[in-house]
Amino acid sequence: MAAMNTDADFSMGVRAIITKDGKSVEKDLLYSRIGGKMQADPVILDDFGVTLTLKTVNPGDKVATVIVADKEGNTSKSAPKEVLTIHASIKPMINLVWAGVLVAVFGFVISTARRLKESQA
Repeated sequence: MAAMNTDADFSMGVRAIITKDGKSVEKDLLYSRIGGKMQADPVILDDFGVTLTLKTVNPGDKVATVIVADKEGNTSKSAPKEVLTIHASIKPMINLVWAGVLVAVFGFVISTARRLKESQA
């Protein structure tokens, strides 16, 4: 910890367990300061055909960001995010439509009441 506050060289990282198709490998992903320059040390996993590079480490939250790339260093493109688009519009004459619905319902109630009276008489 003291090396981080001085100009001394140091390494920090995470121990990762990578599993694919039932096969597991344990590797240390390191982030180092050498000669005053911060650099990530890529780890090549030939069995899995990928290269892992530690991008960031946050010890307080216990969170690390890892870049996964193929052997040539090409990072995979993430799947497109789903997008929901909602269009809201104002229809100024909608009150006229609702008035028509109310008139139709009112007429239905009156006609039903009249038919009930006629059938009872």
